[in-house]
Amino acid sequence: MNPFEEPETRVQTTAPLVEALRSEVRNWRESGYNKASDTTRRLLQYWFEDEHEIDDEKFKYYFAQREAIETLIYVYEVKKFQKMSDLILNYDSTKKIAYNPNEYLFPKYCFKMATGSGKTYVMALAIVWSYFNNIVENNEEMPRNFLIVAPNIAVYERLKEDFSDCEIFNSGVMIPDEFQHLWEFESVTEDYIPTRSTKGRLYLTNVQRIYERDNAPVNPIQEIVGKKPSDAIRYYDQIMAEIKSLSSLGIINDEAHHVWDKDIIWNQFIWTCDELLKKKSKGLSFQLDFTATPKRQDSGSVFEWVITDFPLADAIRCGIVKSPIIAEVENPHETP
Repeated sequence: MNPFEEPETRVQTTAPLVEALRSEVRNWRESGYNKASDTTRRLLQYWFEDEHEIDDEKFKYYFAQREAIETLIYVYEVKKFQKMSDLILNYDSTKKIAYNPNEYLFPKYCFKMATGSGKTYVMALAIVWSYFNNIVENNEEMPRNFLIVAPNIAVYERLKEDFSDCEIFNSGVMIPDEFQHLWEFESVTEDYIPTRSTKGRLYLTNVQRIYERDNAPVNPIQEIVGKKPSDAIRYYDQIMAEIKSLSSLGIINDEAHHVWDKDIIWNQFIWTCDELLKKKSKGLSFQLDFTATPKRQDSGSVFEWVITDFPLADAIRCGIVKSPIIAEVENPHETP
């Protein structure tokens, strides 16, 4: 199958919202993106219709990437479905989704994307779309500041390769020439905290730093004189201080199958950000979750907020990722 075109056949999705959403997004695409802002239509045209090159080689986005960002734009900007109840009433194919409204205090969407299918690019496209709609269209529902949370140091380091120095945004396939002069954006990492003022920022951290901040032990001397904060804790505290000054923020979670439990510190941190933002605005603009396996670990049920589904089987059939090789051991011996 052609990885750049919509597949004729797909693996049956188990995500209740996806089938109906695919149909509506397809019709919306064919309409020329009706009711999207001029800025959004230009970005979509640039991404998916204009020709691109990276390092003198032709570049084109996979259909899975296109469908993912289109679906986000459709539900958030065009339909303005920012409550879980809106998504369920309009797209629940099972009519059986049960959810706790207290767990959906802000817009939340999940993207099921196979490992290797390009979810990092979709994260970047979402940032570019939101930033320019805020700047050009003066749309305050679209944030221009973002926080990406990784589950561990390994994923953090991988994301840092793409997002530090805003490298991924400067690849020539993200921002149209006529928008370049409006792009004032910095990435903030533990290694680099910019001093100059910009219109937008991307903060990058990993959830282990949040655990370190909450669980760092204090010895008796430190109780008296105060504990000297580590670099990681100082970075965390700076992020929280800056969030307090923001009027809008979008949070992006990588490997987000870890956020299924409302009681974990990761989710508590997200809700803390929402509470801080509510002191100056309506709260967190959105939470975008990216994972290949959006399932609850206690029940095995799929996250009800999944809006796109591109599983490993489809990625293999499209030639985006290679089929895994299962090795067989001859004459196996039991380990005593």
